[in-house]
Amino acid sequence: MRRTVLVLVAGSALLLSGCSGLDRQQAYIGGGAVIGAGVGALSTGGTGLLKGAAVGAAVGAAGGYLVDRFWRSAPY
Repeated sequence: MRRTVLVLVAGSALLLSGCSGLDRQQAYIGGGAVIGAGVGALSTGGTGLLKGAAVGAAVGAAGGYLVDRFWRSAPY
């Protein structure tokens, strides 16, 4: 379990370091997916780790999309 967490953290750091050329929407969606995958994997407690990460990534990406839409529609 400890190795899995270490791999997820290292992988997340590598993915996030490559986000410098993305626009705002891509960064929000990608960041949400990475954070969601990590939370989903950790919340399963070792059982169904990949399923938790996949569901978390999908929910995180959707959340990132909604955050981007919110900021685009803000009146200021």
